[in-house]
Amino acid sequence: MRKSFSISKDFLKVVEPLSNTQAGVLILNILKWVNDDLDLDEMDHETNIAFRIFMEDFKLNNPPIYVYGIIFTSETETFTKIGVAKNINKRIQSFKSFGYQCELFYKDGFETREDALNEEFSLHKRFEDVNYIPNVKFGGFTECFDLSVINKLSR
Repeated sequence: MRKSFSISKDFLKVVEPLSNTQAGVLILNILKWVNDDLDLDEMDHETNIAFRIFMEDFKLNNPPIYVYGIIFTSETETFTKIGVAKNINKRIQSFKSFGYQCELFYKDGFETREDALNEEFSLHKRFEDVNYIPNVKFGGFTECFDLSVINKLSR
């Protein structure tokens, strides 16, 4: 279930041509979508198009958040890290500043930060027996694991 969403002011241009009944059906179905109870068959053609425009706008303004797995390599150690980021490439660049080569081996996208954090927590618990503490302490260094997670997690 989504806890919230936003509608841009430009969405008014999509809703204005609809009748009051169609606009009401559209808003009702947006609220049903928030609660994971959407039935597209309830909407007529024009309302369905307006809903699809809303969804495209939502996707543009709410990019996914990712759970990632990265292999870290330096002259002295090799390990993995499981974390959460909106922009994995930017996150990888921040790790490289600590002298590591980084390679992405796992990525899974989520609509909400809460869902991504729940998945990250689940993976951290799953692999807690192979936790690894790197020589260099960086943000997220407690979320590192040995290389055995690669085969168990690769996508």
